[in-house]
Amino acid sequence: MFFSSMFFCGIEYLKKIDNHKENNTGNFFNKIYNRIFLLLITIGIITSFSKLGNFLFISLISIHILQALYLNDKKNRIFLITLIIIILFDILILGFYFGSEKLIQRFSFLDEQMIEYLPATTELSLSRGDLTKFGFFEFKKFIFFGYGAGGFENLLKINFPNLSTLYATHAHADLIEFFGEFGIIGSILISLSLLVACASKSFFSFKNSLLCYLLIFILIFDFSFHIPIIQLLFVLLLSISYERSNKLEIKI
Repeated sequence: MFFSSMFFCGIEYLKKIDNHKENNTGNFFNKIYNRIFLLLITIGIITSFSKLGNFLFISLISIHILQALYLNDKKNRIFLITLIIIILFDILILGFYFGSEKLIQRFSFLDEQMIEYLPATTELSLSRGDLTKFGFFEFKKFIFFGYGAGGFENLLKINFPNLSTLYATHAHADLIEFFGEFGIIGSILISLSLLVACASKSFFSFKNSLLCYLLIFILIFDFSFHIPIIQLLFVLLLSISYERSNKLEIKI
C-alpha cells in the first residue's frame, strides 16, 4: 500500500510540473526524475505481488487517463502519453517476463479469497477472510464501546489459545478492527470530528476524491492503515490543496 501511495504522489506531482508555465532547466530535470521514479515504483508494485496494490495501481492510471481524455487539454498530452507508456511497460516488458496469466491474475485481489469471507464452520486458519470474520464477530460482542485500541491480538489469543505457530496482530480489514476497537459510540465521535474537518469546499477535488477511493479499498481489504507513516502520509496528502486564492498570492 505504501508503493501505491507513492505512485499516487508521483502522478499528482507529474501532472503539476507538466502544466508548469516556466520551462527552465530545473523543471525539465524534475520531469525526467519524476518519470524515472514512477517507473521504479511501477516495478516495485508489480514485483511485490500484492493483488490489491496492483489493482489500485492499474485503476489509478485508468482514472487519470479517463480524466485526461475527458478534459482534452493540450497541456496534458505529455502527461497522458507518460501514463500510456507506463501501461505498455507493464504489459509488454514485465508482462512478458512474468507471463500473461500472472499479468491478469495479479489484479484480481478477491478472485481466490472471496470464499474466505463467506460463513463457514471450518477451523480458523488465519487467512485474511478468517481474520476479518473474527474481527466482525468480536465487534458484535463489544458493539457499543468496543474492546479497546490494540485489543485484537489479545482477543485472538484468548479465543484461540492453541494456535501454535499461527499468529496475527491485526484483522485483515482496518475498518472492521477500527469499529471493533472503539465501538459504535467511539467510531461515531471520531468520524464526526473527521467529517467536520473535511467540511469545506476546498476539500472536494479530484485529488482528494482519488485519495478517498484508495482509502476505502485499504480500510476494507487491507490492514496497512494502522502503520503511523501511512496515516501521516494520507493526512498530509488530504491537507494539501493546489487551489490558489484570487485575492491573495504569496511570492517568495
